[in-house]
Amino acid sequence: MKSKITFFTILITFISFLNAQEGVNLELVKDINISGNSEPGSFIDLQGSLIFVATDVDHGRELWISDGTEGGTQLLKDIRTGTASSNPSQLTLYGNHVIFTAQTDEEGNEVWITDGTEAGTVILSDIRPGTASSFAFEFTEYNNAIFFRANNGSEGTELWKTDGTTSGTVMVSDIRNGQSGSNPTAFVVYNGLLYFRANDGFDPGQHGFELWVSDGTDSGTSLFMDINPNGNSNPQTFYVFDNMLYFVADDGTNGIELWHTDGTMAGTQIVSDINPNGNSLPSYLYAANNELFFTAYTQDSGRELWKTDGTEAGTVLVKDVSPGTGDGMFTQFSIIEYQNNVYFTGVDGVHGAEIWVTDGTESGTHVFKDIFAGSEYSISYAGRVDFQIYNGLLVFRAMDDLVNGYQLWLSDGTIDGTQEFIPDSVENPNALWLTPGFTVMGDSLYFQANFDGAYGSELYKLTYTENLSTEEFSATNFEVFPNPTTDYVTISSVNEDLQSVEVYNTLGKQIFNIVPSQQRIDLSQCNPGIYFLRLTSTSGNYMIKKIIKN
Repeated sequence: MKSKITFFTILITFISFLNAQEGVNLELVKDINISGNSEPGSFIDLQGSLIFVATDVDHGRELWISDGTEGGTQLLKDIRTGTASSNPSQLTLYGNHVIFTAQTDEEGNEVWITDGTEAGTVILSDIRPGTASSFAFEFTEYNNAIFFRANNGSEGTELWKTDGTTSGTVMVSDIRNGQSGSNPTAFVVYNGLLYFRANDGFDPGQHGFELWVSDGTDSGTSLFMDINPNGNSNPQTFYVFDNMLYFVADDGTNGIELWHTDGTMAGTQIVSDINPNGNSLPSYLYAANNELFFTAYTQDSGRELWKTDGTEAGTVLVKDVSPGTGDGMFTQFSIIEYQNNVYFTGVDGVHGAEIWVTDGTESGTHVFKDIFAGSEYSISYAGRVDFQIYNGLLVFRAMDDLVNGYQLWLSDGTIDGTQEFIPDSVENPNALWLTPGFTVMGDSLYFQANFDGAYGSELYKLTYTENLSTEEFSATNFEVFPNPTTDYVTISSVNEDLQSVEVYNTLGKQIFNIVPSQQRIDLSQCNPGIYFLRLTSTSGNYMIKKIIKN
């Protein structure tokens, strides 16, 4: 069994260490499902209360609420009474409420709302009357309302909105007459209007799946542009960047490529024909460092990471991560900006699927850390998990061997400061196998995990606690070497006498505190990892030194 870091606060600088928290507390919030996995998810921070979906043996999968304590974690409402599940989904914050969909035997799958109380958790409207379902989804806030698509059974799936009241839950526009519906989708707010894709029909005078726009009224909902007059342009993957609305569309000539619009027909055009021999199928648009990153496919390089500044000349391949025609980007792709760099998941055929980092240049794009050494994948087998930033650190799920499987990892943006978190008392492999992501609420990081194997996949939280020091940083003339070390470190100074040495692990928890008779400190009994030495002189000055123990 490999050595394990007890806890994992990797602190970016000595200054930040002094101002950081002394400890990190990981705790099971509540064993919600005593008979198996509760699999909590769809977390929403509602005014300091965590609204989420979970499963227990008595109620099925329902809506829960937590204040972060065991006693304050409880079923919010058994919407579909008994053991049958209402399966709440699409939880969307709307002011001091959460809009969502849920299933009941009486109304089917419809739109609900909650204010965080049982009495205030109610159905908004039985859009499709009776037991049939309206299947509302894609909730998007615009113009003080939530817009979505739904099927009332007579007009088909059309554009709807709600202001959080029953009377204010109404159809916006019947774009396609009849029961077929226009199937509006991919809503985005840009320049004070709601853009989306819809189909007004395929008959003469109709346009198929094209780009539409709405100001929230029936009269203000119209076709914006027929991009492909001879077929469907199927606009999708909308993203607002640099005062432009970017999207993916097929004009019938260039294939499925990257487009943008400034809100006028004249200003709506293809950005670049990335793959002249077919479709480049751009996806995962993400803005960072004043550039728009995305993945795209070409016959020469496969699916790789690209970027654009909005011009054809400025739309370029960042790097052929998997040289040749192989795909460097894969299905479980994730991307995030952190410390002025862009971190993403890639596979180059040598290291397996790992975390990569780029500054936007080819030379500055490389494997960040080969977590699972060799060609094994560290990040992808169990599906896509988004990165999260918590307390200034990058949090993700990964595995570095087949013994411990998927665990919690945390990075300060350095190789040495990228560590796996496995509590000493825990031996459960794949603790984060079912974890879809992480949510920050208040001072804590919430996620589902199964650390000890006894409770199943349940709700955990991680919280920084207790200040190590509130003093100002005071430099001394101490030097510590060798660093890294395998056993001892020597402390020397020109004009300072050493009074005490405090050794902290990466949690910030004190390991030992000594008054040295000599300036040679034995770290041989410490597990490999990162430690912090607080060196105090007889004059009261001190410094913090990060030490790597191999």
